[in-house]
Amino acid sequence: MTTSSLIAATLLVALLPSETPTLSENRRDAIDAFLEESVDSGKVPGLVALVISDDKVLYSGAFGKQNVKEDIDMRENSIFRIASMTKPITSVAVMQLVEQGKIELDDPVSKYLPDLAKPQLFESFDESGELVTKPAKELTIRHLLTHTSGYSYGFCNHTLRRMQQETGKGARDLPLLHEPGTRWTYGMGTRILGEVVEVASDEKLDEYMDGPVLAPLGMTDTGFTGPDDKLERLVTLHHRSDGTLVEKPNPEPDQQAAHGDGGLRSTAKDYGKFLKMLLGKGRLGKNKVL
Repeated sequence: MTTSSLIAATLLVALLPSETPTLSENRRDAIDAFLEESVDSGKVPGLVALVISDDKVLYSGAFGKQNVKEDIDMRENSIFRIASMTKPITSVAVMQLVEQGKIELDDPVSKYLPDLAKPQLFESFDESGELVTKPAKELTIRHLLTHTSGYSYGFCNHTLRRMQQETGKGARDLPLLHEPGTRWTYGMGTRILGEVVEVASDEKLDEYMDGPVLAPLGMTDTGFTGPDDKLERLVTLHHRSDGTLVEKPNPEPDQQAAHGDGGLRSTAKDYGKFLKMLLGKGRLGKNKVL
């Protein structure tokens, strides 16, 4: 099951094996009741849920509001900011370039991004709060793909957060938290892969994704930016303040930076196509992506 909790509005896409025949009416009613309760109780203002196998849609539903202030109901084709669900799509782009011979999995990252040569490894903070580091092993494409690079995010790692506070630098420009390849740490390595895609393909990341990744899958509602006629389907974001959901209006015009680790917008139906392609070993119908 792949989930993205988008502050308070939620997109759920679940995959079931192809031998799963159908969901009974009772099961569908139970899912409806559970998701409706999630909205009615104030856990989320709205959500879209989709259950698929590799060859059929077994369940779909939309609940609550896409835009609370404007009183716009959530719809099954509502467009969500899918955050880190961007990562698998970037990784597929990398693997396409591997198949084309433009990238090797064990290439040093510095082959494409020279400024990342000679990475440093964090050891400690000294008494004055300065970073103590030592040289780290060479970073490879494989390390970035498998979240074993040593990069993280400040919001999920207190050591990195302190480094950012002490230096004012972003995670990309700070020492690694551990030797590449030695352990798994969730982080922004896929953002760096987005940069690698641009160098290896000689295209901007959004342009490359629009071509050989999204187009063959018919993911017409997925992208970093969307036509104005789709903005009316864009779900607003929320945050919690003292236990209450607070809505943030969608900006106009709406511009989203293209990064490998986040920034894509999509619908449940579109993301379901992407996951069905993975279940189909790189194919969706007659179209081959990997």
